[in-house]
Amino acid sequence: MSDIIDFTSTSAKNESFTLTTKQFSKTPPLTPQKPPSSLPKRKTSQQTRSTQMESSNDMSNKLIADINKKIAEEKKLNGPEQKVVKISLPQIDPKVRFDVLDSIYNFFQADRIGENLYIKFDSGEKEDIYDELRSSLKEQLPEWWSQEKVACVVHSNEYYPDVGSWQQKPSHKQRRFPFIYNCPPPQIWIEVAYNITNDRERALEKIRSSKCYCCKTEFIIIVLPHGKGPYHQNPNPGSDSEEVGIPLNSRPSLAPYIGYWPSNETFDRVSWHDIVWNQHLSIGYGVRIYFNDILKYLTEDDDDYENPKPCPYCGEIIPNPKGMVRHIKENCQHDFY
Repeated sequence: MSDIIDFTSTSAKNESFTLTTKQFSKTPPLTPQKPPSSLPKRKTSQQTRSTQMESSNDMSNKLIADINKKIAEEKKLNGPEQKVVKISLPQIDPKVRFDVLDSIYNFFQADRIGENLYIKFDSGEKEDIYDELRSSLKEQLPEWWSQEKVACVVHSNEYYPDVGSWQQKPSHKQRRFPFIYNCPPPQIWIEVAYNITNDRERALEKIRSSKCYCCKTEFIIIVLPHGKGPYHQNPNPGSDSEEVGIPLNSRPSLAPYIGYWPSNETFDRVSWHDIVWNQHLSIGYGVRIYFNDILKYLTEDDDDYENPKPCPYCGEIIPNPKGMVRHIKENCQHDFY
């Protein structure tokens, strides 16, 4: 028996291929090919994140510019009545959606309900009332965390309650990154709005859209007059505060007034009351909303009457702001907002 195994068909194709039981020979190995330089390199996670951040910044800047343009158009069209601008969000790449929305929230402090942003414009008068209400809540609930304009998340929507009190202080992460770590809503939630449609309806929509998901939250809306004239002074400044009477049958047409939704009640179970001097409204958790804390910021300051000022158009000395408005309109033929 021969010791050689001859693969004839193979040898026909490759003459050097002969295999024996003792030895074998073959052609020299081919030189390994280098990978083509044109093949794309895989990006690192850091590079990918950097690219996403650039895309996020570009989209954020464009959206903020578009929103500012929309705000300018609405204000030009509606003047001082435009207290809220509603913006419908465009399609945003899911990879950068959170970063884009976070930039918009930080820039505008906008509420988001579904795919709509609500951007409102506060006044010094409102800011004074926020501060007064917060101070009152801190005094009545010393163990709670009471703040103004702290973001929270309710059913995937983002809100900034005007004033809120949390029975348990949110965690450090929730306070710093409220949308990432889902900062919970407060147990006392107060909205303040002027008695004009866009501002009032914006506040009501915030309560309506979150009420059924906040079964332990007491909701309040305070509606302020929007005219140029001040509210009348307290006729009995030394009187003790009394509890309000029975609720009104429907929402008042004239401000100031207050709406109250107890916890565990549906949105239609609201109590409406006129806001008058020397009264208060008792709500859950043993809290009182003192109406004098609101009304004192709607009246004329005493020093407004003691420090007459010159008209900016003709220089005539006018004794008080109300007289200044009338003088400018009647004598200087100039209207202003």
